[in-house]
Amino acid sequence: MAPKHHTKTAERHIPELENVPCYDIETYQAGASPSDIKEHADTLLPRLGKAISMKKFPLSRKNSNQPVSAGSSKDKSEEDAESSTSSDEEESEPVWINPIPTERIQTYDHYARANDRRTNDLYAELVKEGQATFYDFEDTVPSRVLSIGRSDGYWVSRAATMWPSTMCKQIFHTDVVEPCYWSLDTHVKPMKKGDFFKVHSIYPDNYFDFIRIANINLQIRDEEWDQFLGEVYRVLSPGGIVEIIDDILFFPSILPSRHRSRGPMPPRIIQLKTVRNTTFEDDGSDSASPRSSLDSVETSLRRTPSNRRHNVELCHPAIDLEAVAHSSHVLDTAMAKELEFVFEEMLRQRFRVTPGSSTVIEDAIHRTFGSSSISIYECHLSVPPREFFEEAGDRTGASGRRPSTKRSNTFGQFIRKATDVLRGHGEYESPYWQPPGLMYQWRHDGELVSQPQLLKLSPEDLEWHAARNIQILLECQDAMKKWIEEFVAAGKTPPIPEKTLAHYFSDYEQFKRRRFNWPSVWLDFFDEESKPNLLRRLSDANGPAQPALASGQGSVEVRTIRIFHVTKPSGYFVDSPTTS
Repeated sequence: MAPKHHTKTAERHIPELENVPCYDIETYQAGASPSDIKEHADTLLPRLGKAISMKKFPLSRKNSNQPVSAGSSKDKSEEDAESSTSSDEEESEPVWINPIPTERIQTYDHYARANDRRTNDLYAELVKEGQATFYDFEDTVPSRVLSIGRSDGYWVSRAATMWPSTMCKQIFHTDVVEPCYWSLDTHVKPMKKGDFFKVHSIYPDNYFDFIRIANINLQIRDEEWDQFLGEVYRVLSPGGIVEIIDDILFFPSILPSRHRSRGPMPPRIIQLKTVRNTTFEDDGSDSASPRSSLDSVETSLRRTPSNRRHNVELCHPAIDLEAVAHSSHVLDTAMAKELEFVFEEMLRQRFRVTPGSSTVIEDAIHRTFGSSSISIYECHLSVPPREFFEEAGDRTGASGRRPSTKRSNTFGQFIRKATDVLRGHGEYESPYWQPPGLMYQWRHDGELVSQPQLLKLSPEDLEWHAARNIQILLECQDAMKKWIEEFVAAGKTPPIPEKTLAHYFSDYEQFKRRRFNWPSVWLDFFDEESKPNLLRRLSDANGPAQPALASGQGSVEVRTIRIFHVTKPSGYFVDSPTTS
């Protein structure tokens, strides 16, 4: 059960770091080369002074609910004296602060934090009952746990609640002055912030029994995974478990609109185009067959070099006169595909991060830990098709026509129906519909190990979980704008007004529901009395899906969660096979 919210505590600012764009990182941020780091250090550290650049701030049990607990600058010597005389190392361990303002791909604002929390809530629904992780510890619990990833302590708090005897530690990725609003038990200590590549000076060899690494693929370059996992290998105890969760970054297929055309739509004034072979129409054919493994996911999502140019060029924005005859859905589909293409190319070319990088992670695991101790699970989540619920619902007659469903007499439905009639489209029958949840099924080492299940979700949660990767792109729009500006500065494309780019991202965000043919707002299209029997039953509780869903026909895969469970050999090894 998710930890309860507590009253927001007052922020404790560090006077010496005010007005400094200081970010704490658990890994080298993608895009920050050693020369960049040295340049930032040379310009920033003299200004802050050595005492601040490598300052150790003690974090006590009493203040462990704050990610950073820094004392007042009034009397630093008294604070250092207290920490040096402490006999209990766990009572006062240093919190490492990295003052180098490295570039971020994502903006970790309140939307991103909400996305992370909902992701952890989804994982909590998918794990075995009574477990805090996907790994089944059965009747045992780890004694020392390390969590690595962008977080505000949400998962650590839950794990500490379920494992009262476990010492939970975390290296996480938030701003230094931002307080943690979740209730962290006193044995969750200490909260460390810093560069995991430098934990050699923090944690001893063979220290942790369980290390959880979740969704850090945008914080590590492809070539840095070996170094990162080598350090994980060092601090993991023999026989210890590493759980790596990779929520694969890909974009769901865009379904063709169910809405009948109502005449020509005005063209977009400007379209951001990239030189590549593409079609604006999406017939939805790639959503008709389910992905049987991660390889098929990446094969279908990642275009080959022959279909894309390595050197992306942004063409001159222009009015496409042929778009006048197309619907708004087709234009929004084209814009969405272009933004997603630009985003993927930015990750590859500028940050050297491969979207859907599970193969990169798997190869690094094999090189670091060997091949005999790896177990891979995949959870595939899809939006079930509308036809399934219509076919399985109550039908009358043999004509196979859609049953006329009684609508509840709400004011909103009255307005929608009246508007439709006034437009001359006859009896109201909305083309938009939203399922009661997501379908999911499990695979282990490529083999199907579970039947499709339907996970009941509220309309709000359904949107969050289905559009998670779409939201990640929106979190990275600042980096995308900078990347596009580089093309403009290099003369590869004419200037694109800032307001125009803002409109692109705004339209993309508004399109994230209509790409699934969902209503623009959360609506209940069935009242309780008129729901089809199957829909009413599925909305009451989670349960197995019908055989029609097993084939995946018409479903749209929105998430593929890949979980690596790696065991360190029981023999005493300090170095990984890669370095030994």
